[in-house]
Parts: sequence; structure tokens; C-alpha cells
Amino acid sequence: MKIFYLTLLAAFQIPLTAAPKKIGYPSFLSPHARPILAHEGRVFVANTPSDSVDVIDAKTRKVIHRIPVGIDPVSLALRPDGRELWVANHVSDSVSVIDTNPESRTYLRVVDTVQDFDLRAKATRFDEPVGIAFANNEKAYVALSSENKIAIIDVRSRKVRRHLNITAQDPRAIVVRNGKLYVIPFESNNKTQLSGGYKIDGKLVTFNAHEHSIANNNVLSLGHKTDIVKHPRVPDRDLYVFNTKTDQLV
Repeated sequence: MKIFYLTLLAAFQIPLTAAPKKIGYPSFLSPHARPILAHEGRVFVANTPSDSVDVIDAKTRKVIHRIPVGIDPVSLALRPDGRELWVANHVSDSVSVIDTNPESRTYLRVVDTVQDFDLRAKATRFDEPVGIAFANNEKAYVALSSENKIAIIDVRSRKVRRHLNITAQDPRAIVVRNGKLYVIPFESNNKTQLSGGYKIDGKLVTFNAHEHSIANNNVLSLGHKTDIVKHPRVPDRDLYVFNTKTDQLV
């Protein structure tokens, strides 16, 4: 029986032991914000699944260099003087700093990493970065999507100096224009909300939250129709604008 089994495996060319060529990890579907950037005849692309930044010759359209960075790079930003390219690594909670000075010995290499750890809690304070923007050569902003904050970073020391709080959820895309930082959250507030509550709330209640979420917690999943209401007292924060000199909300 053993001889027949081995013969059958050989006939179908099935290896008895097969090791994977590469051990990877699942796709995290990380969000992108400006994953492509052109600079001096080169196109830099955040190659998210390969954990790299690919450099493409703009004329030949060929990949001429591949720079390993952190896990799931999602956005790129060039320092105003053109000497550094910053890369937000969404899963590894970091920013890779790439040297883009052609005269440097470390040209197109990662020369530093921006991170922020809480040593006491043994956890990151730089969770899921997405968008990056520079106020100038000395100050950079990084959107920390899961923390609903914008980190203010000293470019020279690579240290996080403080944070800007965003009252909407999941800030991602950010840009600096004419001395102002613009922040767009993914789940922004637009004066609308699911009007769930109790009968005491009066006219604002379009469905009884206790009845449809607690007493019968499967009603919504079975196609229960609810209304979304708009109310002027709900804050509208679709776009946040900060002064880059004072870091105050405009």
C-alpha cells in the first residue's frame, strides 16, 4: 500500500514536502494619500504590498531603483528643499526618511526613521500614519489616522513636538498651502447623524435605540429602515484649516 501511495504521488508530480518561497503577511488594505510624487526626472511610487518605494525614470518609464521602507507605505512628501523624501508606513507606525540629494553618499537610501513610543505603556503614540505635509524645512505634519491627531515633527531631530486634535474621525489627506495646513478626515462630520435615542429625545428620534439595538439587536441587520437626520447643532468639520506659524485652528 505504501509503494502504491508513493507511486501515485510521483505520477501526479506532487511533492511530499513543499516549503513556501516567501513568508509574507495578509493585505491590510491601508489607505493612500498622495502615493505618487515626481521630482527631477524621477517618479517615486509607494509600492504598498512590497513595502518599498519604487523609483521610475520619467523618460523610459522603467523602474530603476527599489527602496525598502516600513510595512505598507501609503504616502510620500518631499521636503521643500528637495533633500529628503518622507514616507508614511501605515502598519509599522513610522515614517521612513529617504535621502534625495544626488550628491550624497546615501542617495536613495533610508537614512532615518520617525517614530514615537511610549516606553512606560510599551505602545506607539504614532499609530497608523497616512498623510505628510511640510510647513517648511524645519517643521512637518503627519496625520495619525487612528488617533484623530496631527503630529507636529521637528525635521532636524525627528521628534514629535506636539499634536493637533481633530474632532472628526480618521484624518488622512493633508496639505500645506500659503501658510495654512488643510486636513481632510475620512469620516468627516457634515451635520448628519443616525438619529437614535430614547423617547425622551422627542422629535429627533427616528427610531428607538433601545428597541432596535438592545431589546432586539438583530433588527438593523435584517433590513430595518432608519432615517439620517440633519441638525444645525451637530458640528460641521469636513475641512480643518490651521495656521502653520501658530498651529491654531483658523
